[in-house]
Amino acid sequence: MMKNKTLIILFTILLSAAFALPAGAAVSDMMDMGDNTSMNTEDQHAKETVDPHATTGGVNWFAIISLLGIIGIAGFFASNTERLKKVNFMDYAPLKALLKSRWYPLIFVLPTMIVFGILIVQLFLGSAETSNNFGSVMVWIFLWPLLPILFLLFGRFWCSVCPMSRVSDEVQKKVGMNKKVPKFLQQYGVWIIIAAFIIITWSDIVFGLVESPTNTGYLLLFVFAGVVLMGAMFEKRAWCRYLCFLGGLSSNYSMNSALELRANSEICKTCKDPTCYKGTEKVEGCSMFEYPRTMDSNRFCNFCANCIKNCPHDAIKITPRPPTSELWFIKKPRFEDSFLATALIGIVV
Repeated sequence: MMKNKTLIILFTILLSAAFALPAGAAVSDMMDMGDNTSMNTEDQHAKETVDPHATTGGVNWFAIISLLGIIGIAGFFASNTERLKKVNFMDYAPLKALLKSRWYPLIFVLPTMIVFGILIVQLFLGSAETSNNFGSVMVWIFLWPLLPILFLLFGRFWCSVCPMSRVSDEVQKKVGMNKKVPKFLQQYGVWIIIAAFIIITWSDIVFGLVESPTNTGYLLLFVFAGVVLMGAMFEKRAWCRYLCFLGGLSSNYSMNSALELRANSEICKTCKDPTCYKGTEKVEGCSMFEYPRTMDSNRFCNFCANCIKNCPHDAIKITPRPPTSELWFIKKPRFEDSFLATALIGIVV
């Protein structure tokens, strides 16, 4: 326990120092946004050209206080992990029946596919004004802020109901070549995701990605094409695991989530047929290349429930856990995941 307290203190000092650096860029950006409401487009571009990165040298005390609070709460929650793990949501019969049925996750996928279709139509055929375009409002004002909250609460559940991935699954069944994922993608996929975030941010600055409904539509279609192409070429959900920039975001957030899916190790010791991973004639195996028996992280589990359907021993359990608890007990920390989190903070700030 003393060792954990020492770690909390060290993290607090280091991260507080990082957040205490001049935060004037954010302040000046907020001031610019207020001033720009009374300026025309030409004046706005002129202002941004003169001094786009001006800083005041102030200290972001709000960020420091918030960070200290988060670290303290995380440490408190992490100490109560074992008590919560005694709860198993799979003991709730209606939920178990839903997850084992063929309608899950389809009942959630169909609405998202309909919404996705409406968004594409609106982005290309709707109003050219971002604030008046239903597609832009849904993507940037509703979905973009909502997804991190969903990741924190339910892990990568969104990934299992993603309309793009569902279409890719169907393409894979019909014409998929099911090739093995290249070692290059397995090893450097996260770095490609980081590059994608940087390119998207640069595109927003140069081309006004967020301000243009049409450009937003092109971005979604580009991602959709990538998902389908990867599904046609490689096995399982290779795009979701190795190349999706939202997947990279969700993999980090999901480690903080309040739910986890794990296998009962005692039951798995006696199992000699890993259908949870390989699948059966009726239900495919894990689409995210995860083996539930050895899985100890939420990074890649999307709660698709294939392992629940396939396991003949009901060894899969879904339990609540203290938010952020996984971060305190990471067995295999990865530098690229830390770098991705740092890059995201840098992009946002």
